[in-house]
Amino acid sequence: EVLAKVDESMVKYEKDIESIDLKIQIMRNYYETMQNKNQLLEETIKEHAEFMKNWITFKDDREAARKHCEIMNNSAIIVQAWWRGLLVRKQLGPYKTVKKKQTPSKPNDKSKKKK
Repeated sequence: EVLAKVDESMVKYEKDIESIDLKIQIMRNYYETMQNKNQLLEETIKEHAEFMKNWITFKDDREAARKHCEIMNNSAIIVQAWWRGLLVRKQLGPYKTVKKKQTPSKPNDKSKKKK
């Protein structure tokens, strides 16, 4: 009787140990898959961070180039306005005063007759 109970306990113990081992193996596999997913997500985050850093650098460089072009354009406009103002004030270049050509006057017959 006691031996039968011991055998029963041994069988039950082995079944319990097998089920616990199975649960442990399932949890281990789950942990490994989650660890792999975590690693992939970390790599993705690193790639996105690098992409964002490159994009921000590109935007800053583009904005700096735009500001430089704007400053150069405004400077050119100022110089051109100064030069054109100078030409107008000094009446040079295309802004010269046009002198009308005097055509030699023909003696008027009327004026001669009156005298």
